[in-house]
Amino acid sequence: MQTRFLSVWEAPRARETYVGFHSHGFYELVYYPAGGGVTALGERAYPFAAHTYALIPPSVSHDERHEADGAVICLLFDTDESLTAGMRKDTLLAVHRLLREMLDEAQRQAYGYEALLEAKLTELCVLLSREERRPAAEKDLGHVVNYLRENYHERILLSDLAARMHLSYDYFQHKFKSETGVSPQKFLLHRRLEAARALLDEGGLSCTEIAYRTGFSTSAQLSALFKREYGVSPLVYRKKRKS
Repeated sequence: MQTRFLSVWEAPRARETYVGFHSHGFYELVYYPAGGGVTALGERAYPFAAHTYALIPPSVSHDERHEADGAVICLLFDTDESLTAGMRKDTLLAVHRLLREMLDEAQRQAYGYEALLEAKLTELCVLLSREERRPAAEKDLGHVVNYLRENYHERILLSDLAARMHLSYDYFQHKFKSETGVSPQKFLLHRRLEAARALLDEGGLSCTEIAYRTGFSTSAQLSALFKREYGVSPLVYRKKRKS
């Protein structure tokens, strides 16, 4: 694999910022650590949100419209790999980590930084190429993670998600843990508990209402699982926050 680092930079983007259509003779990766909006790559429009990134091959015309305050990290590079235009979700934040490391090297310019930038770019291109070559069922796992993050409050049958991916339930469990480090059950539980804790911090809702809003069947179930995770019941947690 041949790669050539060109530039990396970060900038804030205010709500309603619009970058008009343009193209380059090299690859561009635009990472969105925060914010949201829509970008068009060629004739197709893609929504973007926090921790998604647009991969833009040479000569592909693109624009960018921000619908919320946010930021971008832009990486310009060349490679002999054939990478496809599109929007991707950085589920495990591996791309974000590499970009942060590259920004740090480019800014500090310590001894050997050019070599490290090229090495990190090569690592990034390997990750991007692996993503291109992953079977469709494995790519869909990122959509499952996003679905659980955003729909945790609903009644969710993990067996149904496995069936939609045309995977056995056991293999789905294995792949999910392999990709995220936790089982889908634990991932969903942690997401619900995080949401419940946020509502407790806000105040104003009863534990029964919070349980209903975060996907728990009863307030007793919420209380038992919350105490197991955080060491105190929701009521004690709320009292400590107020004191």
